[in-house]
Amino acid sequence: MAYDQKLGGTGRMILAGQVSYDGDSPAGGIATVWLPTGTLGAGPHTALVLREAKLGPVGPTFRGVRLIRVVRWRSEIARFCGMAANMSWWDSGPPLLRSVRAQNECAPH
Repeated sequence: MAYDQKLGGTGRMILAGQVSYDGDSPAGGIATVWLPTGTLGAGPHTALVLREAKLGPVGPTFRGVRLIRVVRWRSEIARFCGMAANMSWWDSGPPLLRSVRAQNECAPH
């Protein structure tokens, strides 16, 4: 399934999801992107991805989260700053923050 919803004047929210009903290893995921300017690459955007999957009929369950925030603005040249965080865990343990990456130097884009 996928939806592209207008928000206010130019903003958009894109939502997509997937579900597997396999009895041995069910899984599902949702991804969403918020575009305040309505266009990817023309301004800031925020993306969130959620995933869950069972590994086999009696195996553990994996869960994962990814959050991405990108800010872009114009001066004499276009600039880009961003941040991404990944977290994952199994049903029998605590969450593991695998990585956080921030581009603080705001490189030309």
